[in-house]
Amino acid sequence: MTAVVLRLLCAAAALVTLAGCGAAGPGPAAPADDHEGVLGTEPSDPPAESPPGPYGVRLDVLENHTVLHSVEGQSFPIPAGTSYVLRTPTGWLYGTATGPVTLLTPDGATQPLAAVVDQQSLEMPGAPVVSADGTRIAWAEGDTVHTGQITASGIQDVRSSPVPAGTYPKVWTGERVILGRSYEGGCCGHRPAEYDVWDPAAGDFVPHWTRQLSPVYGPVPVGAPLVGVTEGDPGGDSCLARLDGVRDLSATASTCRPGLNVGSLMWTIAPDGRHLVELVDSVPTMIDLTTLTLMDACPGEQPLLWEDNRTVLIAGPGTPSTDGGTSHVFRCTVDGESEEVPGLVVGANLTLVPRLG
Repeated sequence: MTAVVLRLLCAAAALVTLAGCGAAGPGPAAPADDHEGVLGTEPSDPPAESPPGPYGVRLDVLENHTVLHSVEGQSFPIPAGTSYVLRTPTGWLYGTATGPVTLLTPDGATQPLAAVVDQQSLEMPGAPVVSADGTRIAWAEGDTVHTGQITASGIQDVRSSPVPAGTYPKVWTGERVILGRSYEGGCCGHRPAEYDVWDPAAGDFVPHWTRQLSPVYGPVPVGAPLVGVTEGDPGGDSCLARLDGVRDLSATASTCRPGLNVGSLMWTIAPDGRHLVELVDSVPTMIDLTTLTLMDACPGEQPLLWEDNRTVLIAGPGTPSTDGGTSHVFRCTVDGESEEVPGLVVGANLTLVPRLG
């Protein structure tokens, strides 16, 4: 990944979370299926849409990095120095890119969790690795990886496995976890990584790493296709690949498109895992993941977050400023419709909060 792409990664992510370079995106889960990640299986129906919040979007908003406003009209103080906030059905997780995770429940109480985040370079998550339905979390401590259920009283039903040194959870695919391990020196704060899949219900992790694979998109619910980016031609074009998310992350189908960039890999996949928005020739473009075909282009410059299974928010054009810049926000649907969100400007003092489940 080039330095230019890495700068785009952080610039786009900074409009959504405070830390920017790390975790994965929201989505609901479906009933268990042995074929999760395989084309042709159907995810569950999406949940009912959330009502628009005070800023006209169906997402919570963090104001001045210190006040969380929910779509239900609640407001909560957030500690200074927090680098991420994300919403789950149990409450909001917040913390820093190198420290413990705290749960904030809707009654305003806080609960320290056993999970930690430890982002050492940009290919590693900078926020908690949470499942698409928002109920499970994965983290690493030393040479052990853990998963567990998020509850108001803490993390329950913890399952653990020894792993090779330097292994970390990257993203959930259904009820399995994609693990990563960085190698070599890399460039610009980013190191190349190899990836594998672990099923916590099946026992200890048995490594069979895959290289030449960029970080996969996610998290995705059970039954949705698992998609990542593989090395393209010598000219630098990327290939979007459907992956075997059960056994070995091998590519089962792919499409290589000139101008397809590897962007932030954060929050750009729809909650139901059926659509992706990514930059193609520097233009945000919808991609149908069930067929790996390009759809309509969206206005704006950088994908932000999905409001629901059919609507994504796009930032841009931006207005530079001394405190980080701001951007107008556009709403774009999988049906090809788009509009500017009236009065909403995100950036230095206003960030959108990802929602999982």
